Amino acid sequence: MRKKAKGARLSKIATGCLLGAFFLLSIVYICIAGSALDPAPPAASEALGKPSRKPFSLVPIPKLLHSAGWLPDIYEREDFQGSPDRKFVFINQSEQMMHIFYDGRVIRSIPCSTGVPKPGTRTPSWTGRVGKYVGTFESYGLWADHGWLLFYDDGAILIHSAAYKKVGDQKVYEDLDAFGKRPSSHGCIRISPEDAIWFTAWEPEGVLTMITPLTVY
Repeated sequence: MRKKAKGARLSKIATGCLLGAFFLLSIVYICIAGSALDPAPPAASEALGKPSRKPFSLVPIPKLLHSAGWLPDIYEREDFQGSPDRKFVFINQSEQMMHIFYDGRVIRSIPCSTGVPKPGTRTPSWTGRVGKYVGTFESYGLWADHGWLLFYDDGAILIHSAAYKKVGDQKVYEDLDAFGKRPSSHGCIRISPEDAIWFTAWEPEGVLTMITPLTVY
């Protein structure tokens, strides 16, 4: 009887060892398979949202716009729920921020300054695509660099660098303290010189862009 009982115990121990080994092998297999299915992190070349070799796919306008309360109720509509674009620019006038999206995630948030809210200088709400590169131009006695045309209202509305006056060989910038805080332009979206250089390098021509109304000032 003792030999039979001892044999039964040994059999149970062996069975338990086999089950434990099978369980561990299963975990290892799941981890390996899962890592193979997970997409690799974006390459360094995509840090600026540069085109990649990924296949074209429908990229929805980021849910973050809704969940963070960035979109007024007027924009909770079917026509703004999706876009076949990988790049997207969202300008929140009440926040005085320009958020740059790539593949549905924010890759850069840029403090900006939009038009002073009065006739002739306001920045209207708008949805469309970034137009041609204007570069350096003069308007209202001031200069600006890296201009990108958006649309026409009372005049041309662009995204461009901070406005400045030329004093000899120097650029004397104006209203640099307005970025991310208050409207100060004649209708354009002003950003810092450094951000303007970055935005141009991002190649925004044709990118879907949304400007929300100024609701807080």
